[in-house]
This record gives sequence, C-alpha cells and structure tokens, in this order.
Amino acid sequence: MDPETYRLQRLTTKSDVYSFGVLLLELLSGSKVVCEDGNGVPRHVIDFVVPYIVQGNLYKVLDPEVSPPTPFEIEAVEYMGYLAADCTCLEVEERPTMTEMVSCLERALAACLEAPTSSRSSSSGVDAGEAACNIGDLKELNHLQGCLRIEGLGNVVDACEAEKAELKNKKHLSALHLSFNPLAKADGMTEVVKALQLHPNLQFLQLKSYGGTEFPAWIISLTNLKKLRLQESQGCTSLPPLGKLPSLETLYIEHMQALKRVTGEFLGIDIGNNDGGITRTKGRAGVSSSAISAFPKLKKLTVSNMRNWEEWDVTVTGGAAGEAAIRIMPCLQYLKLSHCNKLKMLPQPHLQMTPLNKLRIHSCPLLQQRYQKERGED
Repeated sequence: MDPETYRLQRLTTKSDVYSFGVLLLELLSGSKVVCEDGNGVPRHVIDFVVPYIVQGNLYKVLDPEVSPPTPFEIEAVEYMGYLAADCTCLEVEERPTMTEMVSCLERALAACLEAPTSSRSSSSGVDAGEAACNIGDLKELNHLQGCLRIEGLGNVVDACEAEKAELKNKKHLSALHLSFNPLAKADGMTEVVKALQLHPNLQFLQLKSYGGTEFPAWIISLTNLKKLRLQESQGCTSLPPLGKLPSLETLYIEHMQALKRVTGEFLGIDIGNNDGGITRTKGRAGVSSSAISAFPKLKKLTVSNMRNWEEWDVTVTGGAAGEAAIRIMPCLQYLKLSHCNKLKMLPQPHLQMTPLNKLRIHSCPLLQQRYQKERGED
C-alpha cells in the first residue's frame, strides 16, 4: 500500500500511480511484491529493484523473460524502469501525473517501433572468447542483418584476428553491440578495437566495458549512426568528437570514471578548420549559410554514473569560433543527468539556444544545489 494512502486513510490519483509503479517493478524483475534479495533476505520489491535502476544497473535484476533486450529495446526498458522508480517515490509531489505516465509509455513504445524491421526479427551473437567461435569466423558472413552482439572482445589478443572479421563489409547490419572483458589489458584492447572497422550503414552502436584509454577514430565515420551508447569505458579520459556525427539522434554516456572534463573537442569543431566534419546549416532557399552545427540532429542526451566528472565547458575558441556562427545541439529536446556527483554547472548559454523541453537531474548534488536556488547565479 502507498504509505501516503495509509497515512491519510484515503485514495488519491497519486495512489494509483504508486500502485502502477509497484506492478511495473514486478513485471520488469519477475519478482513478487515481497521478494528475496541475492542473500535470501525478504525485501519489498521497491527496496530491492529501485536502487539498481537509479544506479543504471537495471539489467542486473531484469526478468529472464525480458533480458537481454535488443539494443533498440534497451531504451524502452530504461524508460519503464525510470518510470517505475518515479511512480514509487515516497514524496507524493515527485510522482508523475497520469498524463506524464502515458507520455512515458508512449515514448517507450516509440523507441521499439523506431527499430528497423530487420533488427526486430533478426539477432545474432558471438562470444569472441570462445575457442569454438573466433571473431575471425565472421569474415564470410556478409549476409548478416539486423542486430549482432559480440561478447568477450577483451579476450581477443591479436588485432589481426579482429581485422579478419571484416565488419566493414557487413552492410546489412543495423545494430551492433560490442562487449569487452573489463579485466583484459588496456593496451591490447585498444589495438583490437582500432582494427574493428565498421560499415557506415550502422544505425545503433553500443560499446560496453571498453578499457582502452581512447576511443577508436573510426567512430566518427559512422555517418548513418542514430543511436550510440558508451558504457563502462573506465579508462578513457576524454570523449571522441561525436558532434561530427551528422545523423546521431540519441546518445548515452555511462560509467566513465576517468573522465573529468568535457570540452569543446567533444563538439568535433576543428580549430581553424570549419569543414572538419561539421554539418553546415542551410537557409530557407537551400543555400549553405556560414553557420555550422555540432550534433545537428541530436534529440536526446543521457549521462549517468560519471562520478568524477567536474566540468562541462564546450566553449569553442580560435578560428572555428571567430569565422562562423556555431549551433550546438540545435534539436536537443531531452537531457538527463544522474549520479554526476562532482559536476558543478551546465553549459547554460548553449542549452538556452536549444528546444529543450525535458531536463532531469537526479543525484547530482552540486548541480541541484546550484539550480534549486531561487533566481540563482544563472
């Protein structure tokens, strides 16, 4: 029962919201209202599942009937998880309204329907660490389509073996999930990932547990990429120039503990060279203008569990700043930041120029302190 309902001894609309949240947690986890945790201790499903959700680890408690979701379903499952956590919030005013619940469910459905038909009907997997199936065995499988998952890439010690996979020839793949062994040596991992050249037709890419110190240069050559997820890249101290990706609509960045600063390099605007992969905008007459756009189609940005991230300053200096107008994320509608403990402020001037209509800040104490002040500094 909703604690607030018990206290007031009456039902409200928010009581129904709470009940729906509990039901959603049961469906996602496959657990009953009172369940046992990993140590066999009885716990309420809220106390058991919600901590995993807010830490970005919902996949650890997903019902086997739900997990593992395809790359295109990950977003929908996360929508449902965060909705369940919000619905069961003890602070009644923090719970969503019925209208907001419906809107969230519609977004989850849309995330699934956005996936190409082939990726919903076809999914393949390879464990690169298994002797019976080496990554090089993919060489002749140019007919692969839909979603491909490659696990255990950290166990591949020979970059030549990775190159033999010839992923650059898999033009029918729409989604690719690359998962590394987090205990593998960083140097070897860097060489292996550099050897994995991908076809530009790819629309979804997930890099998980990549332990190298820098991301591969080929990532910005994926001109048709719509969704990108960088997850648990613990050794990387900077982000690639993702602003150069002309089709990117959704970006997730999670668990990068070595990252402390996000600077103008993230935009991909080359100092002194405005044509460095950046999209130039066109006027109504279709004529190219002097304005250039970084992240020209990005609509959704989610950053979570970046516990050492301190600074977000995407100011551009030098030739690129002085010669042309620069538009940063001109289509951004949704921004979510969670568990970024040290982040002090947002790039306020740039965000004010976007059509942002949904901003969620969760467990970012310095940000929340700054922006909750009535008419604060910004």
